[in-house]
Amino acid sequence: DKASAAAPANHSHYQFFTANGTFTVPDGVTQVFVEMLGGGGGGGGGGHTSNTDGLLYCSGGNAGKSGEPEIAIVPVIAGNNYPVTVGAGGASGAGGVLPNSNPTGNVVQVGQAGNSGINGGNSIFIDVVANGGAGGAGGIVQSRIPLSGFNQLDSISGGNAETTFFGKGGTGAVLSNGSNASGYGAGGGGGASVNSLNIALSGYAGGRGSSGFVKISW
Repeated sequence: DKASAAAPANHSHYQFFTANGTFTVPDGVTQVFVEMLGGGGGGGGGGHTSNTDGLLYCSGGNAGKSGEPEIAIVPVIAGNNYPVTVGAGGASGAGGVLPNSNPTGNVVQVGQAGNSGINGGNSIFIDVVANGGAGGAGGIVQSRIPLSGFNQLDSISGGNAETTFFGKGGTGAVLSNGSNASGYGAGGGGGASVNSLNIALSGYAGGRGSSGFVKISW
């Protein structure tokens, strides 16, 4: 990969962590070349809200951000055990609309913003930290699309997360949850929102971010 290409040519051994673990320094090794990536943020859920004009508006959730990469040469002591922390992918945000009943017993919608996705976890080795990506914000009223007519569904797609060299970001779509990220350290897609004048529907959830990694070469 690109980070490995930057390592000195004599680094012929490496250990690749995709989950938390322990690195035991081999005999004769006094420094290691570390490449790491934080976990991707989860996508935000779609949401609705009512406006002063009496209409309900829907807005898709934002995509999660990619985890940050970090490269460093780190001094170590042969024979020592060092903990390795791999940043987890952030969980998705739930859709923000809940059903309710009016005094006549007809089901109506209650406007509510979507929940934000959870930030991705940090990847850590000794004093080197690769920060996780931020979770996507939940859908709110800023993207305004009023209902088109009685009992007609309107939906706004959630946001698409960026794709990097290490992982593919999740995507958003209308009438759908955001998709989960794949690979390493990518953000989840945003969840869609959906509206109807007399049908209670929840906003869709975002997608989950993907975990990062830690690669140690010597």
